[in-house]
Amino acid sequence: MVSKGKNLKTWKNLLVDGDVQFHLFYFFLGVSILYSGILAFVLINGMSEFVQLALSLGKFDGEVQEVFLENWNSTKWIQICFLSAYVVGVGALTIIYTHRLAGPMVAFKKHIDELKAKNFSSRVSLRKNDQFQDLASKLTELAASMESDSSK
Repeated sequence: MVSKGKNLKTWKNLLVDGDVQFHLFYFFLGVSILYSGILAFVLINGMSEFVQLALSLGKFDGEVQEVFLENWNSTKWIQICFLSAYVVGVGALTIIYTHRLAGPMVAFKKHIDELKAKNFSSRVSLRKNDQFQDLASKLTELAASMESDSSK
């Protein structure tokens, strides 16, 4: 039977180099929140002024104004929900893409430590979607060359 730990991804496995990933995550999250805040301010504030102007210029009775304002208030919440979803999406994409960059860096560090310890049989293996595949193959060639040279 396979253990539960091998089947489930934990945060520790997802965040292979936590410092790098969290710094990038906070940077992109901050930029996203700033962008969303500015966009929300422009949309909601600008549209609020437009709605008030339209209501003051139009000859609407009280019932029409109430319906109009109710629809406007629900539209504000829809905008806030979409902007929040945008921020969450950017955070998730940041974790995914930094994982593809930080994962190989961790593998390279481990491989270099193995080579320093004279373990020339060590090889770099990356996941299919990771970056730096060319560098990994070159490091593997280097290790193979060092292994053959050390056995002579």
